[in-house]
Amino acid sequence: GEASGQAQESVHAQGLAVWSAEHPAPQVEIQTLSAATGPGLDAQQCYERFERMGLAYGEAHRALSAVQAGQSETAGRYALAQVQLPASVTGTASEYVLHPSMLDAALQASIGLTLQQETGPQNGPMVPFALERLWVGASVPATAWVVVRAQQADAPGVHKLDIDLCDETGRVYVRLQGLTSRVWSAGAPAEATVPAMPAVPGVVAEPAAAPEAAGHEARQSAGDLKEQATQYLKRLLSSTLKVSAQRIEADA
Repeated sequence: GEASGQAQESVHAQGLAVWSAEHPAPQVEIQTLSAATGPGLDAQQCYERFERMGLAYGEAHRALSAVQAGQSETAGRYALAQVQLPASVTGTASEYVLHPSMLDAALQASIGLTLQQETGPQNGPMVPFALERLWVGASVPATAWVVVRAQQADAPGVHKLDIDLCDETGRVYVRLQGLTSRVWSAGAPAEATVPAMPAVPGVVAEPAAAPEAAGHEARQSAGDLKEQATQYLKRLLSSTLKVSAQRIEADA
């Protein structure tokens, strides 16, 4: 049993991971989308906007090179961005299939959608709270394109996006579908309707605490993220296999 007085663990996110049969990677018409975009933002302008929203990104999470907005009958409203793995973390590129810095940049690319808003960018950071599906086909290259498409949301004030990470030929390496978020502000209700997810065996899920501040520091190193993921997976395996977490070796 657990030691007396030990704090109960809370799950902040859960999902189901499965291997799928190999099939051709999806394709995106990068050149067609690029031709339909208007003036955009360079890296400095992007991160200045983020800072005004209360988001201060560290060097390892500044992978955006440029972002533009466009619209077409087939793609709808979209943002197109170029991303580059930051020099400070290139040494960790081989450790990941989906590098945290590249994933973060893909989410950041959604700022391009604000270029089409007549009222200007939102006043606070967008806080994701649900993702319908994540497909990973291969390791994301160090230089990539990101396509962010706006989808119809289910409720007022909620934003839903589909995001593709591809190479210059349009081959999709990673696809996020139904990434749902909303603008966070002080005093906003913590409740949100999220899609039902499969239960994680042996772990009791509890609602995550609401953020304590409007902004957050995105300065975690790739090593910190890897260590947190490793420790969580060890605890998850420990609860499922009924063995002590200390007996599970991460590199076994």
